[in-house]
Parts: sequence; C-alpha cells; structure tokens
Amino acid sequence: MTAANNLPVDTPPFPLNTTFKYNSARLGEAFGEKKDIWWHARNDAAIIHDLQRYLNDGGLPFLDKFSTRDKIILQWEGRSGNMGASTTPRIVRAIILAERGQLEKARELLSEQVLETRNPRHPEYVRALAKRLGLGDLNG
Repeated sequence: MTAANNLPVDTPPFPLNTTFKYNSARLGEAFGEKKDIWWHARNDAAIIHDLQRYLNDGGLPFLDKFSTRDKIILQWEGRSGNMGASTTPRIVRAIILAERGQLEKARELLSEQVLETRNPRHPEYVRALAKRLGLGDLNG
C-alpha cells in the first residue's frame, strides 16, 4: 500500500538512525493502563481536557524517565527483554556506555544479549554492532 507521495505507508519521511532506536510506548501503557486509548478527532473541550490529563499524568512523566542517557541507563538497569516497541535495553545501554568509553561493560552487555535471543539473525546483528562500537569480536 502506498501514500499520496508514492512511499509505502510505513516509510518515514526521514532517514532512521539504525544504531539507536528510541524507547516508545502507547499513551495507555505510559499511563499504566493495559489498553489503547482513543479519542475522536474534533474540537471538543471534554476531549481536550481528557487528552491533556493523560499527557500530563502519564505521557510527559514517561518521556521524562528517558530524557537523558543517565536516566535511560538507570531505568533499564538489569532489564534484558524487549520493552514495548523498542529495542532491547541491553543494546541501548551498551551503545551509551561504549560512547562514554565504558567498553568492558558495553561488551559484557552485548555478550549477554547474543546468548539470550530467540531470533536466529539477532546474534549476527549484535556481533556486527559490537564491532561497529569498537568492542571487538564477541566470540573470543
């Protein structure tokens, strides 16, 4: 399926940085609800008030938890599996730590990540990432 600009519907209008994927959550998740939240797209005071409440009470605090690299590292300490639609916490933490020169800890995280995946192509991706980050070969 394509949009009016002849790009596939799921193609963003800008290039994605494939090294670092940002954390994301649906507003319902950020607010602690286990369901999607929908509003009618119309100028209605009750809808606007409700939307503002969800953004102020859930959305903005969620974003603040991940507003700095230090906060990301703290939020994801000890977590390994995917969280929502985001990449795995170990990979994000390893990228941040490698950028800060903490290469041994970054290598340790990616070495753990290679071993704990169900996707057969994921270890190849993680090994290539380790090399790009200057961490060397994870096999040895």
